[in-house]
Amino acid sequence: MLNHQKLVVMASLGMLAGCGSDSDDPARFSLAITDAPIDEATQVVIEFTAIELKPRNGSSVVINLASPQSIDLLTLQNGETTTLIDQHTIAAGEYDWVRLAVNAEFDNVYDSYIVFDNLQHELFVPSGAQTGLKLNQGFTVAEGQTARFVIDFDLRKSIVEPVGQPGYFLKPTLRLIDLQQVGALSGEIAEARIINLCQGEKLGAVYVYSGVDVTPDDVDGRDPEPLTSVLVYRDDDRYRYHVGFLAPGNYTAAYTCDAVNDLPESDQPLVFTTAANVSITANATTTLNFD
Repeated sequence: MLNHQKLVVMASLGMLAGCGSDSDDPARFSLAITDAPIDEATQVVIEFTAIELKPRNGSSVVINLASPQSIDLLTLQNGETTTLIDQHTIAAGEYDWVRLAVNAEFDNVYDSYIVFDNLQHELFVPSGAQTGLKLNQGFTVAEGQTARFVIDFDLRKSIVEPVGQPGYFLKPTLRLIDLQQVGALSGEIAEARIINLCQGEKLGAVYVYSGVDVTPDDVDGRDPEPLTSVLVYRDDDRYRYHVGFLAPGNYTAAYTCDAVNDLPESDQPLVFTTAANVSITANATTTLNFD
């Protein structure tokens, strides 16, 4: 068990096809990080220190990183990832959970921090040294196989500025994705739509919801909550978006210029100009344009 003053984040893993019995023959485990971004911030840096896996039968296994990895999550947008561990040998069999250890305390060290308007603020994870975020599923790794997963930090749901505190709270909202079963959604936003609806330099964002015919809403802790969201970016005089790491299935996608006003844990009247149903297929990118 990791027993120190560090954030502990617990995330579930979807079931990976393979045998379910424990074995002395090794398997391999790879884990990467990606990010669903936040408006206004120019850096969100997290310092990762270790990964802990819990076999169903036996004590947990701690994988200490060779050195702490400071990762700016805002560099990991539009399907970009960075690897925490790659092809690490583990025992084949069933596992109950995976745990990340992160340095994120109000201690004036600034190992984890966020930057707004060129000002650096410490990040703190409430109860991070205890249970963190727990999702109750497990995963299985077959003999001789590699389990590949990516964890998506959804910063739009996570960053909170508490009253009377020296920095910001990071309440991680994570998606854990099996890379063997994943698709993507991408497309363009019509320039006229952005010019007519958006103000200043902001280009808006695309929100994605699980299921079809969802009435879009902001991030406020109440249904319907977006599964994820991405910022629109300009590329070759076109306005594009890309949502990576979606499990196969049916979704509702919606565009808004008001994402900058979306504050977690509070209800904001965002205006969504368009919503459309879309189907995602594994190992393929679905195109949806907002004309």
